[in-house]
Amino acid sequence: MIRTLRGSGVTTPALMLTALAQVDDIVEGLDCGVNDYLTKPFHFIELQARLCALLRGFNAQTASVMVGDWLLKPHSGIIEDPDGSAVSLTDAETRLLSVLAAAPDHVFSREELLSQVFSDGSDMGTVDAYVSYLRGKTTRTIIETVRGRGYRIGSPEGATVAVSLGYARHRKWAQIRVSDHGPGIGGDPERLFRRFARDDDGTAHQGYGLGLALARDVANRYGGGSVAVESSSPSGTTMLLSFPLA
Repeated sequence: MIRTLRGSGVTTPALMLTALAQVDDIVEGLDCGVNDYLTKPFHFIELQARLCALLRGFNAQTASVMVGDWLLKPHSGIIEDPDGSAVSLTDAETRLLSVLAAAPDHVFSREELLSQVFSDGSDMGTVDAYVSYLRGKTTRTIIETVRGRGYRIGSPEGATVAVSLGYARHRKWAQIRVSDHGPGIGGDPERLFRRFARDDDGTAHQGYGLGLALARDVANRYGGGSVAVESSSPSGTTMLLSFPLA
């Protein structure tokens, strides 16, 4: 049972109270994921002291969580960027990021995240939407998409961005390429240009905010310039900005 809980990302401290007192039993119990092991017979005062010690350690551990070089503060619903600027998260966003960060090597299926984070009645699209919200508020690499399996915590401190300036002679255009080395954006690059909102007809858009949408609009107004996704793969994404030379 403990192995199953740990595998699903549950980090609540556990004490095993048992009559099995052999060294091999104790080692097996600790290896399966329990935090402490107490054999019978025992004194209640010792049990109480051990439980208090477990809770002290658990509270200290969950007070803040490093996600790459971002600092998540679950109890206040805040995540701080590498420069120390605070970003406010909703309760659901905080729970989602906390669950992922608690088991950084575990790939969570949408079903797991739906049951652990969201209320009854939510659907799989809710998970995807909140992953998008978190990426929009922080950085795309904070949550990694594992194709065909689900999500796991990413490594935002490892994300790098390269910018290059070029010149398309045949069209006399300046071109700026911005490349990152994150997990890529999948098969629907246009969602990068959608906003977090609902259209008048109620259609939900699971995009990444207004920033790129506004940038594209400005580029279009500037002599027919453009902002587009040039390429995307599991090793990163390249954005191409093209502007006509005066």
